[in-house]
Amino acid sequence: MEYKQCSKCHQLKVVAEFRKGRKQCKGCIAARRAAYNAANRERIAARIAAYNVANRERIAARRAAYNVANRERRAAYNAANRERIAARLAAYYVANKDRCLAYKVARRHGKIITKYTKQFFQTLSFGSKLKTQNENEQNNENTNS
Repeated sequence: MEYKQCSKCHQLKVVAEFRKGRKQCKGCIAARRAAYNAANRERIAARIAAYNVANRERIAARRAAYNVANRERRAAYNAANRERIAARLAAYYVANKDRCLAYKVARRHGKIITKYTKQFFQTLSFGSKLKTQNENEQNNENTNS
């Protein structure tokens, strides 16, 4: 068995714990990346958001192709894990009950801007904005009649 010394932690490790052509072990590389990601969280999120906006159609096409290609596999997974999925959804509902109810109310009243956006839930303020919008609409209807 061959061993190699990591240039970062200076430990002697099996060659399998190094990527080809690298002097640092996989553990040190992972730790460095985790520290970078933690220190630059906002910058990374902004870059990913910009990419998603710029490539919206391409991402949608890729997801649609994946869904078509894996329809049977996903159906089999859902059937095999029905109870686990139901438990996860129930736990989410309990943890985010206000958010779920606000979304349901907004959907019923046709006030959904974009599904599942952070902006939507922040501006919604758990239904209070919907009430004022509905009151404004009723006032406009009353003044027009």
